[in-house]
Amino acid sequence: MALVYTEIFAQSFMRPVSLCAVIPAEDSAPDVSGNKPQAQENRPLKTLYLLHGLYGCHTDWLTLTNIRRYATEKHIAVIMPSAENAFYIDGKLPGQQYGTFVGDELIRLTRRLFHLSDKRDDTVIAGLSMGGAGAIRAACLYPQNFGAAAGISSAFLTREHLSPEHPVFTPEWAKGIFGSIENMESEYKNAVYTMKRSVSKGEYPRLSLECGTSDSLIGVNRDFHRFLQENGVEHYYEETAGGHEWPLWDRGIQKVINRFFKIG
Repeated sequence: MALVYTEIFAQSFMRPVSLCAVIPAEDSAPDVSGNKPQAQENRPLKTLYLLHGLYGCHTDWLTLTNIRRYATEKHIAVIMPSAENAFYIDGKLPGQQYGTFVGDELIRLTRRLFHLSDKRDDTVIAGLSMGGAGAIRAACLYPQNFGAAAGISSAFLTREHLSPEHPVFTPEWAKGIFGSIENMESEYKNAVYTMKRSVSKGEYPRLSLECGTSDSLIGVNRDFHRFLQENGVEHYYEETAGGHEWPLWDRGIQKVINRFFKIG
């Protein structure tokens, strides 16, 4: 297995952006019993694009979960970019195209850099909190790139989350990122509508949502779950014990990998 820390120049930002990657290798080390991972054909790798949450960066998943082990077990590549606190939304100024980057440019760049499959059914995007909402949005707006998407504790924000005293979620912040508070509240549902207009039902990415029952975001996740049901979008939905915390996200991403990636 190779662990890659690098920077790539992104047209979406007009500057280099940091990312780390887990890339399986044929000569992976044996386990404590001397058993080597099952040999795989030298074919392009199935890939998980994994997005961080607010206050996070490209190393979060690598340092705070067992993502290396999960990737090794399924022989998949994992690409983890850094995208600041911009909610994976295209900004109003040049060099702030965070949505375009994670939905399209990142996929094209990393497929050229690494031995990754170019098949949408081999490509999944997922994330936690801000990254969970960003992953669902990206898959809906770029269904040609992703066969599946998963949001864990997804931050589908409403005006109730805004406060002048919050260190980030102020009304001014919402207007700066989304254009208006109304846009913020409708952003992710509008992405679903865009998906429904652009591709047939059989080509929808498979969607997965999970949230802890003690999480302050459980209400908006339930609302988005109902919205998908009402609009005929098949998806997996799960509520589990826990809050907005890494133990839940670690378990959650393992379930996502087991759900969407099969060995062979």
